[in-house]
Amino acid sequence: MVPSAHRKLARDLDLTDPEDNIEAGSAILHGYMKSAQGDLDATLKSYGGSRAYAEKVSLRAKTFEPAASADVASASGQ
Repeated sequence: MVPSAHRKLARDLDLTDPEDNIEAGSAILHGYMKSAQGDLDATLKSYGGSRAYAEKVSLRAKTFEPAASADVASASGQ
C-alpha cells in the first residue's frame, strides 16, 4: 500500500511488516470494491490511480491458476 495515499490507515502500522501491509492493502481494496459495486477494473483503478495499473494487474491475474483448481490438484496428489 502507498502510505501517502492512505495516511489515516497507515498511521499506526509498520508497513515493512508483511502481515500489516497485506491487512491494510486488503482493507483498502475491500472498500474500493464496495464503492465500485464489485467492478474489479474500477477498484484497481482507484487503488493504483490509473487505468494502466488496472490493466497491468488484470493481465497478471489472468496468469494465476484459480485457487480451487490448485487445492483439488494438491489434494489428489497431482
